[in-house]
Amino acid sequence: MGAGERQARTVADYGLWAENERRERGRELNWDRPPYDELRPAACFSDRRPTPRERAAIRPRARPEEIRQHSGTIGARLASSCAGWAEHATSGEFYAAIRANRPTERQRHILDAWIREASWEEIVCGWADEVYTFRELAGALHRAGLARCRWARGLNRLAKRPPTVAG
Repeated sequence: MGAGERQARTVADYGLWAENERRERGRELNWDRPPYDELRPAACFSDRRPTPRERAAIRPRARPEEIRQHSGTIGARLASSCAGWAEHATSGEFYAAIRANRPTERQRHILDAWIREASWEEIVCGWADEVYTFRELAGALHRAGLARCRWARGLNRLAKRPPTVAG
């Protein structure tokens, strides 16, 4: 066996080893789990904002100025989730991303970081902070191509029941 054959075999062996490693790593990370549920259309969700009483019950220690684009909940989550980014995302950017008709790539990444890493409590707190209604959140996720997501099943439970056909 010549040097060229040995080198070719080594590269081929490495390729097989790498493929097996990826497969095993995928099992560890549950890459083979069933795909996430699909988020229902935005029109199925309520466009209702929280009342002051609901906000106080959900966010009792929040300051009055910590709403909409100044949400402390959104800011804290993005500070953690986007810590490795060259330019950190802000709650103001998230607020704009929710309302974007055609989200930019950065806005898509911000929404993706939110829906992947936020806890259910943070999702509800985002609503309580008047950052979005559940209809606005669902619409933004659909526009960004993120309708299949970790929280789709939980969010779908909040959707209004579709009308039934009598007959």
